[in-house]
Amino acid sequence: MTPFFRSSVAFAALAVGMMGATTVSSSTTERDGPIVFDTSFVTAITKTAGAYVGEMRLSIARDGTVTGVYRPIDGSFTDVTGGVDGTSIHLDIQGAGRVHITGSYRGGVIDGSSWSSGQLLDFTARPRTS
Repeated sequence: MTPFFRSSVAFAALAVGMMGATTVSSSTTERDGPIVFDTSFVTAITKTAGAYVGEMRLSIARDGTVTGVYRPIDGSFTDVTGGVDGTSIHLDIQGAGRVHITGSYRGGVIDGSSWSSGQLLDFTARPRTS
């Protein structure tokens, strides 16, 4: 796997991670601090589990605006922006390999997908429990 592809996948993972699968309402969206997610990207066709993992820290404002950072396990932090509308979420991971993720945010989990280097990637972000 080339370094560019690895970085692109890592950025995509972050973006998808932000697309949690929790229902977001006005009363539960804004929090005192960021939500920390453990993230993973897998190729949609082969389902290579855990191929690209990372961490995302997101803050969701009452108006649905998402801001935060993403860090692949072998990289540095990069900015994440996006939005939540009901149970739909979209995330943009900034940096050299900008990644756009769309998906759902229900029960605190983000499930989404993104295209990177000609491959469809499934993204999952689960809240860290400890």
